[in-house]
Amino acid sequence: MQQTLASLKIFFRFPFEDEGWQQRFLIGSGLALLGFMIPVVPHIFIWGYGMRVMRQAIAGQKLTLPAWQDWGRLGRDGVRAMLASIAYTLPGTLALLLGFVLYFVSFLVIPLLSTEGTEWTAFAMLGSIGIMFLTLSIGSLLLFLGMLPLPMAIAHLVARDQTGAVFRVREWQPMIRRNKLGYFIAWIIAGGLVALAYLAIMLPYYTLILFFVGFLIAGPAFFYVSLVSSAIFGQTYRESQEETTL
Repeated sequence: MQQTLASLKIFFRFPFEDEGWQQRFLIGSGLALLGFMIPVVPHIFIWGYGMRVMRQAIAGQKLTLPAWQDWGRLGRDGVRAMLASIAYTLPGTLALLLGFVLYFVSFLVIPLLSTEGTEWTAFAMLGSIGIMFLTLSIGSLLLFLGMLPLPMAIAHLVARDQTGAVFRVREWQPMIRRNKLGYFIAWIIAGGLVALAYLAIMLPYYTLILFFVGFLIAGPAFFYVSLVSSAIFGQTYRESQEETTL
């Protein structure tokens, strides 16, 4: 147990242990903060940076904060990871959008087409709400099923350095089966960090004086979570790969 805790500390501490980590962490935090104002582009570089950290973990190297250089490679890697994420979450996203569209269209159209009185209108509106909740449930389930294997698929992309590797399910799925517990723990840690970051960001909003602090915390918190998650899933991929080859 103590050995496990000690190994986890490495993942939590490595962003703050390198010489010159302050500048590199500040750049990443600034990009994350900028991502709340400018969509997509800043997050692409954070994705690419996270893949560099993941590459270290997969190779069994010492975890460090890489220098912010070769921005072209960062951008290409980030785009590849983003496209993989879109592909895996697209069915759930489309189902959610369909639910909202059907609800709003029915909300506007049903009263105009209703000629049978208020009872029929009320029944039709309840039906449209039911359809929306059904599609929301299906969409949420599809999103969960899409996101669940995504870190392993992206890790396989990093290991093979091929975009198509994310769709070679037969290559990386056995790693999940062989290391179910490790993959589950990695998800628990990543999910716990997201929850803690969310609390740290949202709690200041409940005060009248410190509400702006939440916005300032959001950048560093998001960047830190991405670093630790990339390292943990990269390590999990390496361990899964080793168990698969035994």
